[in-house]
Amino acid sequence: MLEKSRRAIWIAILLHFVSPAHASVEDADRAFDAEQYEAGLAELRRLASAGDPRAEARLGWMMMTGFGTLPRDPVTGRRMMEHAASTGNREAAIMLAGMMTVIDPRQEAYEKSGPVLRKYAEQGDAWAQAYLGQRYLHGAGVPRDPVRALHWIQSAADQGNAFGAYLLGWMYDAGNGVPQDSARAVALYREAAKKNLSAAEYALGVAYETGRGVETDYLLAMTWYRRAARHSLSPLNDGDWPPVRQRPRRCQGRRARCAMAAEGCRRG
Repeated sequence: MLEKSRRAIWIAILLHFVSPAHASVEDADRAFDAEQYEAGLAELRRLASAGDPRAEARLGWMMMTGFGTLPRDPVTGRRMMEHAASTGNREAAIMLAGMMTVIDPRQEAYEKSGPVLRKYAEQGDAWAQAYLGQRYLHGAGVPRDPVRALHWIQSAADQGNAFGAYLLGWMYDAGNGVPQDSARAVALYREAAKKNLSAAEYALGVAYETGRGVETDYLLAMTWYRRAARHSLSPLNDGDWPPVRQRPRRCQGRRARCAMAAEGCRRG
């Protein structure tokens, strides 16, 4: 499986208002969106302690990856994610299925998590559709199938899913399963970037730096790279990064890669 396929977006940031008296995972989401990471972590800890499976799943993911000030603890993190999914919570189950191949990149992990994604994708869940489409796109645990990939990714994008829009943009950018159309790709990246999807922001930085689908503009490239660097800090905003062939050679590592790209554009 390609390196870019090892991680996926976790959960979209929901922006509707929730009163402090009825605090929820969405409050933590808004804190992360505003780059108030410690506040977001504190809210997730409180909710997870109260038995919220969505909060437990997200906190488990952060522990697995060593997010922010949390010490990296893959064993505890995986246990939390599995416990949250065992409650039957849809969001926790999809998050675990998406993370499963990072937890265990062997073929068995794809086979175990695939039916979960398919179940919820067929029920219309946009995130499951995007994840399943990504697997068909890259041949991850299933035969590579651009037609099926397009079906699921387009379905996710049609529902306003940021990851679906990003993946659809990638398909147009690469001419994979659809006619190559860099301008269409940029429009889709921009749609996903409106929801602070770091992978899409990075892709826009590449587009403006290389003049792929837009006129070359190093200032805008630097702006998008910096935004991607900021948002890649969010545990809800990991992404399927652009293929190696699309990356400026100086960019080699997620948040650091974005920051280095921005600095390179600034100097340029």
